[in-house]
Amino acid sequence: RPPAGDSSRLLLYFICFVYFLFWLLAAMCDSEREAVNRQRQEALGFLNVGAYQQAEPGLRAAAESTYEQKNAETYMWARRLTESLIGQGKINEAEPFAQRALRGYSRWGAKDEDALDCKYLLAEILNGQGKFSEADDLAREALVGFEENLKRGPDHLTTLKCKALCACLLDAKGHTKEARELAESTRESLESVIEKMDVLAAQGLRRPTTVDNLAVRKVDVFIAKVFKESVSRERKTMLPSKDTMSTHLPDSDSEACSRFSSRVPSKE
Repeated sequence: RPPAGDSSRLLLYFICFVYFLFWLLAAMCDSEREAVNRQRQEALGFLNVGAYQQAEPGLRAAAESTYEQKNAETYMWARRLTESLIGQGKINEAEPFAQRALRGYSRWGAKDEDALDCKYLLAEILNGQGKFSEADDLAREALVGFEENLKRGPDHLTTLKCKALCACLLDAKGHTKEARELAESTRESLESVIEKMDVLAAQGLRRPTTVDNLAVRKVDVFIAKVFKESVSRERKTMLPSKDTMSTHLPDSDSEACSRFSSRVPSKE
């Protein structure tokens, strides 16, 4: 039998060793979490400047790793991946992710702005697939919701994208007169929004982000399609800034569900 002093010393060594293992494991977990967050931040940065192909791997990894959570973070990444795939013209591949995001966000009501955003994305996908009647119904529902939603409204760029898409769908269905009237109305609203954006930028209050400029471009493309024109407007794009990127990543795991849920921090 070893002396009592030796037994106590061995027990102390064992306890210290266990504490060291716990510390090492925690450090490894923190390092892995930081690496994942970095990858996601980079993916969002690429998405925000329209680098859709570069954004896809990180967004896909995030969508797959959060799939089982079935919470707002899950739906947010599915939606972001949808945007990346649409931007690359991968319409069919984007559809299941848009459906997933729409089903998920609909838990907060059909008029929730994230659900409306996903409804618009799905309408854009259906338009690309040539399913004009289905796309038109969905886009019209989204447009009504956008115009009534306090966090969107009739002059929001997402609302104008949806309105311009509705004009395209009317044109695709052969309703040329109605399509052109709606497209012209959308063009007038867009010009007014751009004027306000430029005034704010000149006053140093808010510079248009790349996301804003990409949205303007999308509206222009839809309108030009209705009028059989080429798109002449080119707005200067910007590199992703702290303002356009920092809100997407949670400070802790407990905040991930709400902070990753786009613009509604109350989603749980």
